[in-house]
Amino acid sequence: MTKQLSNSIRILALSFLWQGTGGATLLTFSISDYAGSPLAASTPKSMSIFAHYGDRAESNTAFVPEKGYEEEPFTYNYEEGNGFTPNISLKINASEGCEVTYYNEPRWPEVCFLHGASGKKEYYFTFTADPGFATKINSFKLFGFLDSIAHRALWSIRQDTPDGNELESGEALVNGNDRPAEVDTPSGNPQDGPLTVNTTGTAYPRTIVLVIEHVEGSGSGFALDDLNFDQVAVKKP
Repeated sequence: MTKQLSNSIRILALSFLWQGTGGATLLTFSISDYAGSPLAASTPKSMSIFAHYGDRAESNTAFVPEKGYEEEPFTYNYEEGNGFTPNISLKINASEGCEVTYYNEPRWPEVCFLHGASGKKEYYFTFTADPGFATKINSFKLFGFLDSIAHRALWSIRQDTPDGNELESGEALVNGNDRPAEVDTPSGNPQDGPLTVNTTGTAYPRTIVLVIEHVEGSGSGFALDDLNFDQVAVKKP
């Protein structure tokens, strides 16, 4: 038996030790400035805006003085699932030459802009659960901004690091469009509007990474929104 297969079996076996209790957070990527107003589209593209977004969410809002904004802290806004996720830390980053930034304009209000130039375009959402808890990623949305450009992305959930053991994966095909974000479509063939990607909903302990690899389509017109995840408590005897 290979080491990778052995690890896969071990992780799958561990997943059955968790039960669906705890909390859930929906990351809407809605951020307000110190005065309570949504950030403008002209906000400089900087991953520092998301340095602590979604990290140990305990309520609908969190006031965070990110680096460079200490005197005018952001308000991070979330939606509640069946509770929140105070026992799950989150780090958001990207491969070299790419950024995960905030974007806000009328057609696509307040989204997680996955911005990349040429070369490898990967974006990482790293969840680390406290001892006694696990993370369960439920779903997220992907979409493009321009009618003339279709996008293809590969997504995976990996153990420990972006290059770690693959726990589950899939492909997402979405046509770019200029419709409001309220237009939603189920996953499947290429769709107009946000494409909802559903995972198997399995809980994994310790650290897992949601990897989004944007393989086709403009690196200046691709975004993610409504990332839904749970914290799951250990099953007691």
